[in-house]
Amino acid sequence: MLRFTRNDPRNKMKELDKETILDFEVEDFANYIYEKKIAIPSLKSKIHNFSLSKENQDKVLKRIKFSEQRLNKPLSTSEKILLLFFPFGIVNRLYKNDFFNIKEEFDLGYKKRVNQFFRYSVISMLAYIILVLIYVFVIE
Repeated sequence: MLRFTRNDPRNKMKELDKETILDFEVEDFANYIYEKKIAIPSLKSKIHNFSLSKENQDKVLKRIKFSEQRLNKPLSTSEKILLLFFPFGIVNRLYKNDFFNIKEEFDLGYKKRVNQFFRYSVISMLAYIILVLIYVFVIE
């Protein structure tokens, strides 16, 4: 598994306690859930046990909800098709664009999108290799 770290000083894996819970951003919750393999319901029950004010608790639960959405957001159909034709973001290397920045996506908590990026790119590369082998051994 490929691991990226931000240069941001906040990237240190924070401990989840009552003093630091309000400092957690959406990205921090996404990384915490992903790294610790913690279930969302158990995280929410842990938050309820902190006895935060209603306003703070709602704010934290909203961040958890957004982080869960980020963790589970898939690639769009057009991104999947593009990756099948241009594996591993070759388009990004040819000219500067904002198609898919793996490091940024991973840091922001889009883990499923990054996994799908690699999966579709590998499938594409295998398809290209098979096509070349067919051309070399069958057609010639």
